[in-house]
Amino acid sequence: MKAALIPFTPVLGDVSGNINRLAEAAEKTEGDILLFPELAASGYLLERLVRDAAVSPKDSLWDPIRQISRTKEIVIGAAVRQSHCYYNASLVFSAGELVFLHKKIYLPTYGMFDEARYFCSGESLPVYNGVLGKTGILICEDAWHPALAYAVYAAGAEHVLVPSASPARGFSQERTGILSSRKSWKNRLEVYAESFAQQYHYVNLNTVEDGVTFGGESFTVLPGGGLREESPGDPFIYDIIAEDFSRAAQRGGPWQDEQFQLNSRLFNDADISRREKEKP
Repeated sequence: MKAALIPFTPVLGDVSGNINRLAEAAEKTEGDILLFPELAASGYLLERLVRDAAVSPKDSLWDPIRQISRTKEIVIGAAVRQSHCYYNASLVFSAGELVFLHKKIYLPTYGMFDEARYFCSGESLPVYNGVLGKTGILICEDAWHPALAYAVYAAGAEHVLVPSASPARGFSQERTGILSSRKSWKNRLEVYAESFAQQYHYVNLNTVEDGVTFGGESFTVLPGGGLREESPGDPFIYDIIAEDFSRAAQRGGPWQDEQFQLNSRLFNDADISRREKEKP
């Protein structure tokens, strides 16, 4: 089984052209599953362009992707129009059909971000059965919320896809030339992978929009910890190795005695306590 992470460079707002280029990239890229970044079909800094850039999941624009998905699973970020709302979503195509749609839950509104002004928020976090087995999707900011990482683990996902549109920031003090934003992503996803014995697959947009640079990173974090990565901007194709999960299980970890019902009760108790404190 081969996976491919493709740090795509979209043209902002050119949805038809971007989907055609995504289809070209998908057709020529080796892999059983191909993961493209967040909002790859439209570009990220849409703002008022969201209305024009949003497409229906059933739109004929997706026909080239549907055709290629007969032989490989394709995951693409797009602005989706559904039920009078616009969503920042990831669409999963396989066997010639759209088989899964995840709507981003946490829409950042800090710093340069203003997503909640233009998008509706998703309200569920299901997993799907794909070529990798049980698979979950956390779109960018979703992965910065440990509760969602825990939820996708509790739902039984062995693999977690993280399509991203993350601006490049700073440089790590430890290694010259390594972006601190890149290091932050790796550190965070390593903690999840090691805590829950899952494999995390991360890919970022590779572009500049309105003066904002997106880093183009792609890497995978193995179950139990450990990184494999490619140079920023390049497609990263790698083998999914079942023994990586076996080794993680052999080492053991906190996931082996997780008490889901107890944790659920503790979360509920904490929520009640917080609400009591917030009362006037």
